[in-house]
Amino acid sequence: MYNMLTGETGDLRKDISAGRVNVAFSRARKQCHAVVSMAQEQFPDGIWIKRYLAYAHEYGKPAAIEEKIKPFDSKFEEEFFAVARSTLGSGFIIRNQVPSCGFKIDFTITSQATGKCLAIECDGPMHFQDEGETVYVDSDMERQEVLEKAGWQFYRIRYSDWLEKSEAREDLMRPIQTALLG
Repeated sequence: MYNMLTGETGDLRKDISAGRVNVAFSRARKQCHAVVSMAQEQFPDGIWIKRYLAYAHEYGKPAAIEEKIKPFDSKFEEEFFAVARSTLGSGFIIRNQVPSCGFKIDFTITSQATGKCLAIECDGPMHFQDEGETVYVDSDMERQEVLEKAGWQFYRIRYSDWLEKSEAREDLMRPIQTALLG
């Protein structure tokens, strides 16, 4: 991009930079990364990149990223989403029904502060061979194994724990928040 923002001799030129900087930075849909070889203060006044860097420095951190929430598979997932959104706040990106390795993950939660991401599984009664046991059905464990090999870190919430904590469900969010921020 350096040549595109300069003249033949490498001089930064306002006349050719203005349109190119506008196109480069205004068309980004979710993120824009600017890599420069000198500090913002070293650019001459009136250069578009300098103005853009000043703007990005002041307003570049989004308060929240809105992702379209897909239909929930269960009331449990819907309740989890509501509690997660209210408990974690705007510093986290929550997505549901996230495709990966030919499977779908119930939720992923990403910390904007650390960039860490967790796969969250809301395990209803059908995830267990016997609701009283902690043994998951084989196909669910095989799926998790494949996804962990792909780099996902899992956190599981059992439906029975969700029901048990009906008055203090925020407590179930603390380990998630700690894992994402720690």
